[in-house]
Amino acid sequence: MNWLIDNVDKIGCSPQIICSYVDIFCTFDSKKKRLFYNSNKVHSNVSLSKEVEADGQLAYLDALLTKTATRIESTTYRKNTNTGLYNKWESLLPLQYKKSIIQSLLHHSYEICNSYQLIHKEFQNMKSCFLSNGYPDWFVDKQIKIFLNKHCKNTPKNKQEKTTDI
Repeated sequence: MNWLIDNVDKIGCSPQIICSYVDIFCTFDSKKKRLFYNSNKVHSNVSLSKEVEADGQLAYLDALLTKTATRIESTTYRKNTNTGLYNKWESLLPLQYKKSIIQSLLHHSYEICNSYQLIHKEFQNMKSCFLSNGYPDWFVDKQIKIFLNKHCKNTPKNKQEKTTDI
């Protein structure tokens, strides 16, 4: 992808702003359609896809970005094909694996969501998902409590500080 950015002048339309991360780049420009189609013609090995905002929302990696009147909210994104199926409680996995599944998903949502209300909503979604996979209520609640005790000791009182104002 760096090759593409280094050769942006060969594309035929230079964007006002171009940002990249590993193999992902985004532009903020009125000529984005032309930039997209011309970029795909630069080299036979270049094949770009694009995500476009719809109804004030944009799925970006594992996050769903939602534009509100005053800010951009981020929450965990799951594709429509997500079945919510994880290892069943009855499976013959060591208990530590079952704990780790929950802890990793809690951490994932905690890092992506940018307000406590969204974190709470995500944790509730996860809890119902694990309950439907046969996990006992007390076990899921205990993992959430352990996670929050570990991660919320030194956090700002208002996680709204992480939000992006428009």
